[in-house]
Amino acid sequence: GKLWRGTTGTAGEIGPLLLVGRGLTSTWGQRGSLEALCSGPALMQTYDLLKQGLPLRGRVNSELSAHHLAQAAAEGDPLARRVIVRGGRYLGRAVAAYVNIINPELIIVGGGVTALGELFWSGLERGYREGVLPQPAAACNVVPAALGSNAGLIGAGAMVFRHRAAERFWL
Repeated sequence: GKLWRGTTGTAGEIGPLLLVGRGLTSTWGQRGSLEALCSGPALMQTYDLLKQGLPLRGRVNSELSAHHLAQAAAEGDPLARRVIVRGGRYLGRAVAAYVNIINPELIIVGGGVTALGELFWSGLERGYREGVLPQPAAACNVVPAALGSNAGLIGAGAMVFRHRAAERFWL
């Protein structure tokens, strides 16, 4: 029932996972990583570049938000819808690989992409089914973070509080 953090505290950080050798470059400097393929800023940048007919090159602009992408998809823009589903599918494949290797009971997906709604989740489910083995899939639930895109911030605050409480230091 505890969050597994690994030796250096980075266990479960799948953003740097390399999936393809092309496309945008992540903030980590990796071309074709999960972060460069399906983070909110990467999806928005992908949409903008494709809409302009430009190649998918350059570093992901972490200042971008997927809000406008979600709005375009809600208005029926087919390119926006494809970009969102594709991003979800990439994440689903990465989650499947993680589940196959680690065999956890639960995967909680959080961050800004959770605001992309059903389109993103349909892509995620498809990618997950394509890659996960039957036995680990039967034992693992993949769910959106209950706290949505703020889950990381709230979790970080809770970890600091727990750490301070363990030191008997109260704020």
